[in-house]
Amino acid sequence: MPRATRSFTHMSESMQRLVDHCQDLFAEAWREADTHKWIESKKRGCDMGDSARREWFRLYWKIFCRRKWLQHLEGKARWDRFKPDRFGTIRPVPAQENRLFCVIWNLAYYGEENLDIYFLMRDLPGEEVTQVLQMLDINAARMDLPCDNN
Repeated sequence: MPRATRSFTHMSESMQRLVDHCQDLFAEAWREADTHKWIESKKRGCDMGDSARREWFRLYWKIFCRRKWLQHLEGKARWDRFKPDRFGTIRPVPAQENRLFCVIWNLAYYGEENLDIYFLMRDLPGEEVTQVLQMLDINAARMDLPCDNN
């Protein structure tokens, strides 16, 4: 099995503070959408309003959720919409110790889906790729938009 450490036996003080503080995923997404709105409004010289927010959700919501899920797994940030028992359960090892894990982690981080990763890793033992993908469970990051985005 690819090396990645599952759960911690004890938590550092900083880790305990993260566990105690759960961040609001939807509120963070709205802040990002507002930042996008501001940038797009500045570019065009007028207030882009809700159309810019909708654009952010259309373009970035999926990858935003994926990256927050990976942060959650690493224990870097605890997000309210993800399974609490998965917080901090994966600690990637250095690339030189487990290249497969690091490559799959990066592919997932940049938005590749399970089938894409399988295809890209087709020359490697399938069971090892499957184990890493099961640990990452990237489909757990899929969720509906927090607003009507039609």
